[in-house]
Amino acid sequence: MDSRSAAHVLSQIAAFLELAGENRFKSRAYQMAARSLLALGSDDLAPPLRSGELAEVRGLGPATLAVVRDLVETGESRYLEQLRAATPEGLLELTGVPGLGIEKIHKLHAELGIASLADLESAAESGKLATIKGMGPKTAKKILAGIAFMRNAGVLMLYPHAIAQANGLLAAVRSHPDVVRAEIAGSLRRRREVVGDVDIVAACAVKPELVAQSFTRVGGIRSASENGGVATVRYVDGTKLDLYCVTPPEFATAFWRATGSNDHVDSVRARHTHCRGFAGPRTRSKPRCR
Repeated sequence: MDSRSAAHVLSQIAAFLELAGENRFKSRAYQMAARSLLALGSDDLAPPLRSGELAEVRGLGPATLAVVRDLVETGESRYLEQLRAATPEGLLELTGVPGLGIEKIHKLHAELGIASLADLESAAESGKLATIKGMGPKTAKKILAGIAFMRNAGVLMLYPHAIAQANGLLAAVRSHPDVVRAEIAGSLRRRREVVGDVDIVAACAVKPELVAQSFTRVGGIRSASENGGVATVRYVDGTKLDLYCVTPPEFATAFWRATGSNDHVDSVRARHTHCRGFAGPRTRSKPRCR
């Protein structure tokens, strides 16, 4: 069991506890434990669990360690399954609607029987939400906008959460024995308020394709692919990594291409029409100027 998968389970438990109306501090304890596990960046939690090293990690307590032990020994969490069985599955999805807090979700479920995103959308469109005190046409409009944002945004993250994810992934990339330098690029480097993925550029001492491929085989991955030294990895918690592996001489140019916006890169390319093969921001080929 890798640390990212275990952290994802702990985060789900925290969300279900909130929905169940449990003590707020209990939910926060699982959230804190999830962050602590994610920071470990381990592909196998069994050795530190057996040695007792995991018990010394700040943020992990007896209850959260019991969940990790369950995951290591069985691959599943009995506690998560108990919480899931006691909670309508669709309610967890509702927590992702911007501006819709746990208290409002409970109210919607209790008074209108709303238990899914489809139920919520239907109630907002039909005017049923207006029957609930404090939820008029403006609230319905905001909720519909929030649902639309969720569907269009996919797994967009706010900058603070995204940079925390990126720093963990950057540490993992830098720890690779064949990576001589790695930096965060893309919209995170430009400090965009909302980002869709984590871009990292890595200079490699060996063939870049080999390094990129190695990151498609680590733990906690939902899907992964590699093409020409570019690894695209989607993790179990929804985080997406685009890793651009290049040779050291290519690093500066690749770093610029992966960081600049498409408009910026296109503008610079237009000013360098005397160059042949000046590649776009998502390629590794080098410009060859006359």
